[in-house]
Amino acid sequence: MTTRSMTIPSLTGHTSDVSTRKAALLGGTAYLIIFVLAIFANFFAIEGLVVPGDAATTAANIMESEGLLRAGLASFILVFVLDVVIAWGLYIVFRQINRDWSLLQAWLRIVGATLLGASLIFLYLVLELVGGADSLSALDPGQLEAQVMTYLSGFDFLWLIGLFCFGVHLIVIAYLILRSGYIPRLLGYLLILAGAAYSIDTLAHALLANYAELETVFLVLVAGSSIIAELWLALWLVVKGGKEPVGDWAQ
Repeated sequence: MTTRSMTIPSLTGHTSDVSTRKAALLGGTAYLIIFVLAIFANFFAIEGLVVPGDAATTAANIMESEGLLRAGLASFILVFVLDVVIAWGLYIVFRQINRDWSLLQAWLRIVGATLLGASLIFLYLVLELVGGADSLSALDPGQLEAQVMTYLSGFDFLWLIGLFCFGVHLIVIAYLILRSGYIPRLLGYLLILAGAAYSIDTLAHALLANYAELETVFLVLVAGSSIIAELWLALWLVVKGGKEPVGDWAQ
């Protein structure tokens, strides 16, 4: 069994070989870690505290469970950094299929991660608002609750823009997989579905005034397709990425 490698010029003028297998393993491991961190941060730390349309309860939940929100913020920070590692790993793995398209998918993922990182500013502001004595004394309860919801909406909308970029990233990865000749084509089709779901969901937020009525449908579509496709991609990177295609994997 052989592994492919890429040669990268260093700042000192020397070159170093980065094993494609090592890049795939690191990228896939980072992807699996992200699954755990993102599920905790989004579904437990954020959605577990936020009650849509109820600013008073949301603010009270955050004040009572400030540590949970801080843990969610810390998890998202790690997700932001790990996304860059994944973009790097995917670029190395897929560059032998097409260097330009592989570079494009990496940039799209990094842009999406950057927007996620920027959206975390709003979570910092929420923590500053509910935990700061000056804020509590300067604002009446109604103003504070309204400000908390505004910051949380800012977090959601900026992250949604990042998810649009992320969705296009998955579609580019799918294109590279379909061109590869050795990665299961079904994975490529599932990534197209997941990428389209992310992107359409973001556009639906912007275009549909009645999005709230359809939110459950979009969430099921995004969650279902992305969990299956992205988990399969992560596992493929860990188990098969960077190896010569053999057996049933050479589709």
